[in-house]
Amino acid sequence: FRHAVPSAYQIDNYGNRVAVGFTPTYYSSGTNNIKFHLGSYDTSKPLVVQMQRHHYTPNPLANPGNLQWLTYIGGIDTDQSTAITTDNLHNSYLTGHTLSANFPITSLAPFQVNVAQDAFIVKFNNTGSVTPFGNIDWSTYYGGSPYPEWPFSIAINNTTHDVYVVGMTDNANFPTITSASGGNFNNLWGYTPFGFRNGFIIKLDQNGSQRWCTYIGEGNCTPTPNTWAIGVAINQTTQMVYVVGMGDSDASCGFTTVNSNSTGTPYNQSTMRGGHDGYIMRFDAGDNLKWSTWFGGQSTDGLYGVNILPDGTVVIEGITSSANPYSYTGIQAAQSNNQLPLPTPGGTAYHNTSLNLGVNNGAKDILLIAFDQNDELIWGTYLGGTSDDWCSMNSIVPSGGISGDFYVLGMTWSTDFPVIGSLSDYLQGNLGNGNHCYALARFHYDFESKWITYFGGDDNSTLYNGIVDGGIATDNNGNVYIAGHTTNATSFSTCSSSVSPNIGAFPECNSFSNYYSQSFGGDAILDLSDGFIAGFDDNNQLFWSTYIGASNSEISGLATDPVNNYLYFAGSPHLSTAQNYFPQLQYSNFYWQWTYFGSSNSPSPLGTNDASIGRFDITNTVTSVTKPDNKMKERLLIYPNPAGTVLNIWLELNPPNQDDHVCIKVFDVLGREQYVYNLSTYNNIQTRIDISKIPPGSYIIELISEEKIYNQRFIKN
Repeated sequence: FRHAVPSAYQIDNYGNRVAVGFTPTYYSSGTNNIKFHLGSYDTSKPLVVQMQRHHYTPNPLANPGNLQWLTYIGGIDTDQSTAITTDNLHNSYLTGHTLSANFPITSLAPFQVNVAQDAFIVKFNNTGSVTPFGNIDWSTYYGGSPYPEWPFSIAINNTTHDVYVVGMTDNANFPTITSASGGNFNNLWGYTPFGFRNGFIIKLDQNGSQRWCTYIGEGNCTPTPNTWAIGVAINQTTQMVYVVGMGDSDASCGFTTVNSNSTGTPYNQSTMRGGHDGYIMRFDAGDNLKWSTWFGGQSTDGLYGVNILPDGTVVIEGITSSANPYSYTGIQAAQSNNQLPLPTPGGTAYHNTSLNLGVNNGAKDILLIAFDQNDELIWGTYLGGTSDDWCSMNSIVPSGGISGDFYVLGMTWSTDFPVIGSLSDYLQGNLGNGNHCYALARFHYDFESKWITYFGGDDNSTLYNGIVDGGIATDNNGNVYIAGHTTNATSFSTCSSSVSPNIGAFPECNSFSNYYSQSFGGDAILDLSDGFIAGFDDNNQLFWSTYIGASNSEISGLATDPVNNYLYFAGSPHLSTAQNYFPQLQYSNFYWQWTYFGSSNSPSPLGTNDASIGRFDITNTVTSVTKPDNKMKERLLIYPNPAGTVLNIWLELNPPNQDDHVCIKVFDVLGREQYVYNLSTYNNIQTRIDISKIPPGSYIIELISEEKIYNQRFIKN
């Protein structure tokens, strides 16, 4: 009998865990008998003594490898995670929705009593404790009654460490609160019976206290429209908060549009053009609405994710069935006939203006757009084939390496999705033998398409409620990680650069000592999926791909702690038998719920979910600096960007440099010199400079040789 020190807690009248002031100990009192020494506690309330297990538990066919921690988090009913993120203090944050009255909540507040299907928000630290909550700093419900809330995205301001969550609610009594700084506030709700929805923005401080909460959408509209808030991202330099989503044709009666007062030609669309349009909102750090606009064409459009590139460019993903776009280069042209605006900056930018809907009624293409920091629309394109193509929610991310690229994850039903790459790249040229699979695209910061591939096997699982699950994250080594679900029970091992277009099996790979399972945990016949995680290096080569999960599992989000080299993932294992397959693993004094609490007594024949959170150590994944392709030669590459105290510099010259020295200079945006360093070299340049004394902001770095000047923009955090 070997267990770690147990923990104890009580259940209060609301079903929440309350810590007790003692740590129980135990001893053997004979065969199969264990007795506990307990301290004082409230005997009128239930006491739970929880045994901790330090060993790796099922799946017996999996290699735990770099898996450090994986736990259920939930209560007696449905709990489902939807998004995960990290901050610059190495905390991680999980959000989702729950029906459980005994979800592990740390304390009660007016907005923390679960009486319906509420949102939950949990903050985990990186140290842990011996309390029942382990490394949970705080955990809260958030919602109204009697209808559900669905949070879709979460983001952290790395200066104030405020937490932003966006989603949708069906409730007229959602707990809104005016911003302490006097920002925009909408507590109006056009209330009708269940089925009509408003978007919301929640802002909590680093301790989980309310700072601001507002509806996005309607007040007194008839009929009441639907407005979804789906994506949120923060420019960590300007602290501007961007929110994207979509609304239906009635949403225009109450949605507030605000023309940007930025210089140049900011994009402003004051009315909807189709049955559904996307929208973009920009708030400052004081919660003031600075810019709000519809975005769409004559049919259905929605914006599903947003992120910020190192130079401040705002990149947005979505879906569209709006044909007849208008395209322009340079200054925004006049628009007519409700056309979808798809500009191009020219050059080698990917620019597809042919919507491919094929014969499928209601089919969509992926929509990609970009704005500069002055809210000017600078790029737009379709991405897809002749059948359905959808982006995953909140799955557009900048590269963490030296390339200045960004990635988009989606799902395609098209047999002619545009595949782009070289023979050295991982390239899967087709869907396999299934109905659909994931698609991964990589674009340069000038919007050139560098790599597009299918990923997956013989997958016939269906699109869930119009939403594509999955997650994507990058690390500082230039790797990109993707995750999602698959119903393909057949796998084959490959780390090959090129994959047969009709593989009909899920590609698995383990180039390092990572977690690795070739055992499918779902049921292909019953359409029950298993989760998966895959990793690609900066040369677009697959180095890791594995099943991970249990019966009907999915991975709903990924996030990295790039300093500590951790990859966090959120999931939702299904069925009461899931603990027979789910690879739970306790770590140190982190939160640990080894029992699957989800009930199979649900009206759904599939039972209910528990949420889950886990962490991989990715220190030993690919760490070499990528050698640029021919186009990248003769150009300065820097990383990380944004940078902290050190900036790495790499320049490959062809032919190698024969100068006797190179001068490195850093200038601020006003052209003032901030740093000078003379480097003696007779070959290619690979060095690092100390920028700890440079204040936060935007800068230009220059390498000046006797023959040429190389420059690049970077952000100092």
